[in-house]
Amino acid sequence: MKRTPNEYAVGWGTGIMAAMTQHASTDTSAEPTVQTFDLIVIGGGRAGALAMAAANAGQRVALIERDKLGGTCPNRGCIPSKMLIGFAETGWHVQHAAQHFIDAEFNGANLDEIFDSVNTSVAAVDPGTEKRVEASAAHLFRGEARFGDTKTLQVNGL
Repeated sequence: MKRTPNEYAVGWGTGIMAAMTQHASTDTSAEPTVQTFDLIVIGGGRAGALAMAAANAGQRVALIERDKLGGTCPNRGCIPSKMLIGFAETGWHVQHAAQHFIDAEFNGANLDEIFDSVNTSVAAVDPGTEKRVEASAAHLFRGEARFGDTKTLQVNGL
């Protein structure tokens, strides 16, 4: 279940975690409704996998993500950097193919195509992960989580 920013405050009572939702499109004077969760996960990177696993195991889970699902590694860290390194290594191997008795000629690299390939791969991470979150029945909250007080977790200041 996808929610949009500025709709949520998440908190917990004695031993029970809950998310209070207030929908911007409805009556803003109404009190937020309270939903109870077994687990609230902040961050849709590696912790997102925990949220999906818990939801698949029957737990009622809220997942809060302020940026792109999947985390740093697939979006701007490990995966895109390793893809770029792979392209560079391929060019290097072609340039040095004669060391392995292979006749090959390096005629350059199409940097536009290389970066388009990396960007296309990265662009698929968030929507692909969102589909997996939805399939797991975890409740996805898009926004930044902050503690409002000792018993309230807020998303985008609500």
